[in-house]
Amino acid sequence: MARRLKDQLLYDTFALFKERCLIGDTSLLWPERRIWTLENLRRWKKLVNDRPISTSQTFSEKIEDQLAQAPTALWAITADLLFVYYLPSTSITFSTRINRIRWAAEKAGLSLPAEDDPIWEAHRQLGFCRTAYKYHIRITQLNLLALFAIKVKELSDPNSCLNDPKCVSGLLDEILESIENKGDRAYDMRHAILYLMFPENYERIISTTDKRKIVEHYKRYVTEPTADLDDQLLQIRQQLVKIRPQGPDLDFYDHLRDEWGRGIKESPDDKVVEKAIQLLLRFKNLILAGPPGTGKTYWAKQIAERLVAEQNSVSQVVVGKTATYIYWVTFHQSYAYEDFVEGLRPKLDTNTSNGLSFEIKYGIFRRLCELAEQDSQHRYVLVIDEINRGNIAKVFGELMTLIEADKRGNLSVLLPYSNQPFRVPSNLFLIGTMNTADRSIALLDVALRRRFAFLELMPDAALLDEIVIEEDLNLGTCLRKINQRITETRGADYQIGHSYFLPLKQKSLTREEKIALLDDIWNFQIVPLLKEYFYGQTDLLQQVLPSFFAQDESPVTTVPVLHDDDLIAALSRL
Repeated sequence: MARRLKDQLLYDTFALFKERCLIGDTSLLWPERRIWTLENLRRWKKLVNDRPISTSQTFSEKIEDQLAQAPTALWAITADLLFVYYLPSTSITFSTRINRIRWAAEKAGLSLPAEDDPIWEAHRQLGFCRTAYKYHIRITQLNLLALFAIKVKELSDPNSCLNDPKCVSGLLDEILESIENKGDRAYDMRHAILYLMFPENYERIISTTDKRKIVEHYKRYVTEPTADLDDQLLQIRQQLVKIRPQGPDLDFYDHLRDEWGRGIKESPDDKVVEKAIQLLLRFKNLILAGPPGTGKTYWAKQIAERLVAEQNSVSQVVVGKTATYIYWVTFHQSYAYEDFVEGLRPKLDTNTSNGLSFEIKYGIFRRLCELAEQDSQHRYVLVIDEINRGNIAKVFGELMTLIEADKRGNLSVLLPYSNQPFRVPSNLFLIGTMNTADRSIALLDVALRRRFAFLELMPDAALLDEIVIEEDLNLGTCLRKINQRITETRGADYQIGHSYFLPLKQKSLTREEKIALLDDIWNFQIVPLLKEYFYGQTDLLQQVLPSFFAQDESPVTTVPVLHDDDLIAALSRL
């Protein structure tokens, strides 16, 4: 069975919710108060569920508008609903939970039980699974809980149904199917309720996608055909516990994730690298282009290491020991042909009248070409960071022709300083990175464009969907909105990359550290970048960040510097 000893407090607390609120009419937090009546729940549904507010307001602001004239009992119900909503999540701190529940309690004019009250022990445990973006849309989860309570109270025999897994799942599915907008169907809460009520029958998995992946991977263990996803999971569990060393303690996340998570869905990372290698093998030269913060340098490193590591078939090169075959250079405005290929450099010479003479000095490209030609069985990679920062025509010179794939190893030229023949070997690959928001991109040589394949790397807001700040702010959603407005006002090349915000994914960060880090990223990286993008065009910048500017007619000069709660509130309203 999927029941876990460590989750017993969660089962017991949900059972208390079932006893007090679903079967009885009393509050979970204030059991002396009779507030969970069918009449109150229907009124809560009418004011909240049936009257959605589709604005940029936060969850708290919307609920305050919806329950503005409501009796305090409805606020007490909201506090109970929030209490239950927080039970499954390991992603939300105890202080955040209790502060949000206290907010609703204060609206009801009530005081919460003391923090050392046993009712809070389940919350101190911090849930049974990680919760992602959709679960943090609180209103959809609360709506399902409220609708579920109404359905139960409308039954002639609620007790019988609440003791029957099929009856409960049937009620929940009926409710979800009745919600017209599929995006508002809280399937994750449905899965959480079933696990908390019937851990012998349901897994601690609130992601429908994960359930489907597991069933697809272990479908050979489904011996009795059924369309019910949870029934299939139960059959799979019953077979696996017989053959796996964990026995009844088997957990699909703790023990088997590497199995069902690998191969079911191709990693986006693999797609980027595989496509890049395909282009490199065909064209020999590749440029990774995109707005700032899209990970171009990171991807260049990954691609180079994979390209070199694939030499396993002809050598003993392995990932982690590839530095010998990968070289880096960064172009800039002063970088010249003499630095890249070869040139004359002064040296001390006592045999001359002035004590100086000149010698031919090889640049990194010539040295690497000679190294690759002498070691033809291995691939070599030169990564040119910020390739469009240099004067490409002057840096490459006559080598522009030699780097073409069909000229590699076949065509040679005489170099101007050494007067020696030179060619580019076919086992040397060039990877360049280019910032599309850079003004110097217009100067990129057309001849260079023709000789390189271009792989576009754009912001991936989905990588930030798991980063939720104070629940009201999802950074994935926030970045999508900002980039959409930037695209409309300035162009897609000027979007903000996801990499700026990735440090916020560190699980070790406390709430205070996360807010402080967001403050630094926003005010000292993002805002200066936006000011550069919209230099002298503050009116356009106001269209991108409307919630950061006063809504009166006062003159707009620059983006206000906001911190802590003010910053979070402004970002959540974008």
